[in-house]
Amino acid sequence: MTCPRFFLVCAIGWLSVSAVFPQAVLSQEEKYLLRYRFHEGDTLCWNVVQTIRVTTTINDLTEKLETSSRSTKIWKVKELSVDGTALFEYGIRDVVMSHKQSGKDAMSFDSRQDAKIPARFKIVADSVGVPLSHISINARGETLKKLPLRPYASGTEENKITIPLPEHPVAVGDIWTFPVQPPIELPRPNGTVKKVNARQRFTLESVKTGLATIRFETQVLTPLDDPQDKIKLINHLAKGTFQFDIDAGRTISQDSTIDERVSGYSGDASTHHNQTRLEECCCGYKTCEICRDAQVAGP
Repeated sequence: MTCPRFFLVCAIGWLSVSAVFPQAVLSQEEKYLLRYRFHEGDTLCWNVVQTIRVTTTINDLTEKLETSSRSTKIWKVKELSVDGTALFEYGIRDVVMSHKQSGKDAMSFDSRQDAKIPARFKIVADSVGVPLSHISINARGETLKKLPLRPYASGTEENKITIPLPEHPVAVGDIWTFPVQPPIELPRPNGTVKKVNARQRFTLESVKTGLATIRFETQVLTPLDDPQDKIKLINHLAKGTFQFDIDAGRTISQDSTIDERVSGYSGDASTHHNQTRLEECCCGYKTCEICRDAQVAGP
């Protein structure tokens, strides 16, 4: 008969080895090589929903601004290199936008049915249904080159269908970072520009049935003392999660938020509060609330 003491000694011995050589345990963790897999002729159709609420207060005067948009953005793979780098043609199929501001009439525009275009939405409306840019993205999700085909408004900028992936395989809990390039430029009233260095920090949070959840945040590395600079930087401070299908090699959804408050930008009794929410999903890949709300079929 095997002595129970034998099992106790073995268990204590294994715990001792794990404590002294933790890498022996960590090395058993499964690691994943994260890579994008594009195919020539693919059309990636994304539903994008964004809401922005900005509240500013100076002394006893408060002003609120709220904008929302729902758009269908199209990414077509025009060329594919042997190393997996894809040349995308980016465009917008349709957009629905609204704008509310304290003391002013609300405005809205739906490119699918509105013939009359409010002046505020004219540039966006002119960007619908035409190629806007060519963008080269490699298998690690890095943008190598971007060629605008025509000017378009900030509200029609392409969503990020990729994030930079780590060079080596990673396990759940691993972290990697990438610098924001080029540095963020903040215009000053005197005509100069302040360059701000920042980086994005990514964490592989979980992997379930081949679907990786990757959490990200933006970290500012350049010290900022001027509240006006902090306000201009707010739109770059998003954090959230990406859902990445490891086998298919593509991002299938993303969710990011900004919730930042700056005080003292115009006297001591002043505050600027920005609350932004961005939800995106790849249409036709899976059914989700965004797709149902948009009521837009895949390509």
